Amino acid sequence: MSGPPDSTPDGEAPAWHGQWLQTAAECLDVSPRALTVARTRLGEPQADATSALRLTMEPGRVVAVDPASSHRTVMTIRQWGPARWARTRSALADDLAIERSLATGRIHPRLRHTMMSLRADPMPGRADLSAECGCGRDGCAHLASLLVAVANEVADDPLLLLMLRGVDRGDLGGQSQLDEIPPGWPRARDPGVAAETVWKRPQLPLTPAAHRPPTERTRVGSPPADSGLSRASLGALADFAAHRAAALLADAQPEADGGLGVLAERLVERGLAATTVAARSGLSNDELEVRRRARVLAGEAGLAVLLDRFDADPDDLADGASALGGRVRQRANLVTSGPTGRQLRIDRRGKWWLLRSDPELGWVLADGPSDDPGTLCSD
Repeated sequence: MSGPPDSTPDGEAPAWHGQWLQTAAECLDVSPRALTVARTRLGEPQADATSALRLTMEPGRVVAVDPASSHRTVMTIRQWGPARWARTRSALADDLAIERSLATGRIHPRLRHTMMSLRADPMPGRADLSAECGCGRDGCAHLASLLVAVANEVADDPLLLLMLRGVDRGDLGGQSQLDEIPPGWPRARDPGVAAETVWKRPQLPLTPAAHRPPTERTRVGSPPADSGLSRASLGALADFAAHRAAALLADAQPEADGGLGVLAERLVERGLAATTVAARSGLSNDELEVRRRARVLAGEAGLAVLLDRFDADPDDLADGASALGGRVRQRANLVTSGPTGRQLRIDRRGKWWLLRSDPELGWVLADGPSDDPGTLCSD
């Protein structure tokens, strides 16, 4: 027994596990002879379960322990950044044939080609893989066994390659192909539910109307003298609190607050003095103005761009650097060009935003979102 064949039944193209095994072996300098020996060894019946290779897999990492030698081999796989996968998943959703295949845990013949065009090849490059074995040798027999064992797992479930890249199985939709019943297998009888039983159930009460704050104007009394609030400011706070309470009563998703600071620009919009909001939120007047402009330009998404930091995919940052040109600095999800006073930021959905340097305010949101950072830097 030598493991699953490396080609599809019709012989047109290698199956994913065969492609992956060949590519990974080349990247990690494992010889074809070592793979052949590993295939033979893993295919032999084991005397007991304790003598079999112990394999554990998780996003970005595979560990194999050989009971015979106690050597531990670790292979790390470069994971995709959230922005790259968000773009890829969105594009795959537009192809109904690919989407149907993913929903059943199968790979469509053009899935890899489509993903490669989106710079998300399931097959690794040399920079995507690294390995270390307890025996201290490169391209050793233990690493060959790990690669063959992973390929055998991928033969049963090709989408494991996406899991190793950090993709959540739930993002693919549907269930695994193992949930399907092979032709000719007995099927359990589903008795269903009788229509009479369903329609005789008591009718549920209608959903109550959504709670809304009163629309009529209400007189606001003077606040305490030592509160530091004017009558107009108190009215603005009451109005904001009423709308937030209405959203909670309606079971709506309340605006993420994270403290008064994130909501500060909303309070200014509703009439509270900017100096008062800044003082009570811990923000400077300049910080408050930067947030206000971001909200005016792009709403909550604009604010998220200012506040969110994460480690973006290096390939995405390279796209941003190419769009800005010249000498740039890359950090987290930011690409900055000091000489031109421009900065590109990528959000978790893979959208790009342009910020410009203001001599008084610092980085101010100027444009976005865009799928292509080059369009934001065309002027």
